[in-house]
Amino acid sequence: MEYYDHTMFGAVLTLASGPHRRFGPAIIVTAAAAAAFPDWDDIPGGVHRVWGHSLLTAPLASGVVGAFGYLCYQSARRPPNVAPVPRGLRVWVVVGVLASLTHVL
Repeated sequence: MEYYDHTMFGAVLTLASGPHRRFGPAIIVTAAAAAAFPDWDDIPGGVHRVWGHSLLTAPLASGVVGAFGYLCYQSARRPPNVAPVPRGLRVWVVVGVLASLTHVL
């Protein structure tokens, strides 16, 4: 699979599981980025699928991407009647970790 396949797979899984109803399209974009993030090891060339595609590195790195997406979501301007969602960080990290598992498959 190429990076765009992982990106679309992460976005579709997030749409199918439903967290976009609570968090909006920002969590779909974060899931797409988290699903494609383990391809960072393809940048230097020659080491593809060694470091970024392991069972340890892919979920940890994509969980960090999910946490970063949550921080961006919290810092975005929202209408005053929209309160921050408690325990939202956990949901975003789990979405990032699950999106990264497309690489391990």
